[in-house]
Amino acid sequence: MRRDRFSAQAPADPLASPQTAHALRAGTHDPAALVAQWRAQLPARGIADGNVVDWLTWWDNALLLALRPYLPEGVLLVAVRDPRDMLLDWLARGAPVPLALDSADAAAAWLAQGLEQLADLHEQELYPHVLLRLMAWSTRHRRWRG
Repeated sequence: MRRDRFSAQAPADPLASPQTAHALRAGTHDPAALVAQWRAQLPARGIADGNVVDWLTWWDNALLLALRPYLPEGVLLVAVRDPRDMLLDWLARGAPVPLALDSADAAAAWLAQGLEQLADLHEQELYPHVLLRLMAWSTRHRRWRG
């Protein structure tokens, strides 16, 4: 499992930038080139055989324009918690990646937009995936909830 996207040595492939989704939708980024660039960087990231769990810092269903035809053997592992817990955690501790969100309302709207895409991915079976539902620890009740 690669966590280098959250480090100072983050790969500079198209999956590093949310702008890639806009470029794919606009037709200004070649979907085949996206997957080829990602694959080409795997050996430098210590992955010799191509088998990798690559922890993405963002998701947009526009990536499916590249993944479905050029990485059909891929599987997405989507980890989600209760959206209320996710939002409160972000507001209290900050996001794992820097986000330019001006308010709690903007953060909630951004989260809802992303979760809508994940719902579409799941409900319409747009790409092979595993939906991993995480529970939050309730310190008030000293138990897992979810």
